[in-house]
Amino acid sequence: MSMERKFSAGEIETPTGTIDPLTLCGCLSERSPLPLIAVEGLTHLVRYVNPAFCRLAEKTSEDLLGKPLSLAVPEGEENGCLALLDSVYRAGGAESLADQQHRHATRESCYWSYAVWAILDEAERPAGVMIQVTDTTEQALARQQLALFNQTLLLSGLHQQELTELAETGVQYLQRSLRETNHRAKNNLQIIASLLDMQIMENVEAVSVATLAQLLLHIQTVASFHDLLTYVVQDGPKASVLSVTAILRKLLPMWQRVIGTQGFRWSADDMELPIKKGMSLALLINELVTNAVKHGAQAVELQLIRREDIVTLTVSDDGPGFSPAFDPSVSAHF
Repeated sequence: MSMERKFSAGEIETPTGTIDPLTLCGCLSERSPLPLIAVEGLTHLVRYVNPAFCRLAEKTSEDLLGKPLSLAVPEGEENGCLALLDSVYRAGGAESLADQQHRHATRESCYWSYAVWAILDEAERPAGVMIQVTDTTEQALARQQLALFNQTLLLSGLHQQELTELAETGVQYLQRSLRETNHRAKNNLQIIASLLDMQIMENVEAVSVATLAQLLLHIQTVASFHDLLTYVVQDGPKASVLSVTAILRKLLPMWQRVIGTQGFRWSADDMELPIKKGMSLALLINELVTNAVKHGAQAVELQLIRREDIVTLTVSDDGPGFSPAFDPSVSAHF
């Protein structure tokens, strides 16, 4: 006798029985850890919210249901969520929008990303919109802090370049300027670091300790990088060169803090470059890693390989890559 059984399209076989489609749909929404919300019509009236969204918004379903989304979950002027809903409702497709600043009742800085698709009626016409929300606050703040660090690093590099050019008119004058600049920079950075330490200790409940701690790390990284530059310039016969691996080791703690120690790998053949070129390379590498974090963020790899007089720099990530239509001769801004 054959033990084979054929199932209908509405059944799913499991070791203990058959899952009803309605039960499955309930699990996909009510038990989902992903915040979900359904809105109807041109005014985007809220018709359904799952428990995960209520927890994220810190509101009850009674606070949300039956109200336009713009009143139930108000956003700032720069948030493009409503425009996204209008576009999807008209076109009947699916779109997404990343890192939109959200006005939150208990948090000063809050960013949400949206994945949106149309709800179609029996005639296959758009009747509403389904929204899946992801809290991307940590990633958005990390990218902002990386941008701030890039700006600080650029200004520091420009200042170091000016000081290096002064060496042509006298090494002693340059060294005096470097000592004075180093003293002032270290004092100012130490004051900022101390103030941040005090804020972390005195305002643990009111201030985001993780955000302040990350900002503190960036400031300490700038101070370490500045120490490296001034030390090398003052260090006798090799006053005009920088070690590439020394630069990378100074920048490594910040990248590992943002990406994670397991998500960032690097290897570099050691070489020495003139200060001006070393600074340019450091800025270039930092910009590439920042972009890799922005578009990938799960795994980033850096390689710097020297073969005689040819040096190859490669920064790769696990992001989606360039679109098929990308033309570096036209689209790139290098």
